[in-house]
Amino acid sequence: MKTSLAIVAALTAVRLVLAARLGLVADEAYYWTWSQDLGLSYFDHPPGIAWLIAAGSAAFGDTELGVRAGGILLQGLAFGVLSWHEKWRSGLLLLLMAPAIVLPGVLATPDAGLLALWVLAVVAHERGAWHVAGVLAGLALWMKLPAVLLVAALVLAGRDKKALGTAGLAVVVGAPALSGHVLFQLDHGLGRGDGGIGPMLELLGAQVGFLGPLLFVAAVAWLVRGPRDAWWFSGALTLGLFGLAALSSRGEGNWGLPFCLAAVVGSSRLTGRWGRVAEWGGWLALAMSAFVVVHALHPLVRLPSDPLDQTRVGPVLGESVSAWGVEPVLTSRYQEAAWIRFYGGVDATTVPDQGRVDQFDTWRGDLPASTLFVRPARTSRTLATDELYPESKGPHDVVARQDDRILMAWQVWEVEGYHPSR
Repeated sequence: MKTSLAIVAALTAVRLVLAARLGLVADEAYYWTWSQDLGLSYFDHPPGIAWLIAAGSAAFGDTELGVRAGGILLQGLAFGVLSWHEKWRSGLLLLLMAPAIVLPGVLATPDAGLLALWVLAVVAHERGAWHVAGVLAGLALWMKLPAVLLVAALVLAGRDKKALGTAGLAVVVGAPALSGHVLFQLDHGLGRGDGGIGPMLELLGAQVGFLGPLLFVAAVAWLVRGPRDAWWFSGALTLGLFGLAALSSRGEGNWGLPFCLAAVVGSSRLTGRWGRVAEWGGWLALAMSAFVVVHALHPLVRLPSDPLDQTRVGPVLGESVSAWGVEPVLTSRYQEAAWIRFYGGVDATTVPDQGRVDQFDTWRGDLPASTLFVRPARTSRTLATDELYPESKGPHDVVARQDDRILMAWQVWEVEGYHPSR
């Protein structure tokens, strides 16, 4: 048991080290801005991630570690409880080292809290504590809309009055956080377009990458052979529904993370030939995770498009814009506005009535007579601010580099003569 606790603690410690060393990706900085104005609902997600970030920032400050610590520590607790519930089985502890478990929990995204509460809710369900399971599933609804699949899995696995009570309690707890978010999604549409066989295969391919090929094969065997319990239903519902959804709307690989979580637990319970496949898959997944962790801290290979590039560019943009001493700054996207706020300490907002509504549209104050406009580098001379600011000078280039490689580039324009657009 002491060795098992040490493994869970070590996994949490590795994540905390990565959290402190890596810059924020754009979405993390965006969620941090939410934590500065806590509420019960936001456009893009329910409010759980904002509250987690606020808790971590209260302990560790407005730093990368502070932004991420809440989710990491909550997942550490969840995996400790899961390992205790599973009697500290070595097979489970090995599979918890898979990239699907180690890596997403480092970033301060709704997935971090969702997966932790998913674990705790299913464990409570399996131990017969249906009231606790209902509250935890309701809290998962505060993190991300796919938690409705967790509620459905608990009902399908229980199929009794207690299961219905769990669902009812989850709805009561989760309703305050879901209301505004669901209304926004219904108004703006849940789909992203461009679905088809290709996007569905991309979604499945992402799950292979998260688990590793051997562990994914073991997961498929578990889906075919495993008992129809809460883990099975949560994995099958997630993979099945999001796989079908990808036929009509292009999704994102992280949509399948609850499946990966269920697959790790389910595969760890396999015996015989498939149990050995799961074990081999676990060692391969551990090697994959170790490579990514080391590469994140000390790059091992030169990649033309490194997924870690986004963790290296925010400080460059924020500090460069801050040096102008101008605010509020206008940006074409919420990503740049969030980076500028976090790393530059400068009030930044998106241009009104440009693209999909974001949280900055609800916070925007009066625009100044002159300011800066920041956008990703491009060749078009037309600016999103042209109707608001008829005069412009620039562009001034801001470039984030690593050695001789350009990671990202932006244009900074000086715009003047503000008048409300017609």
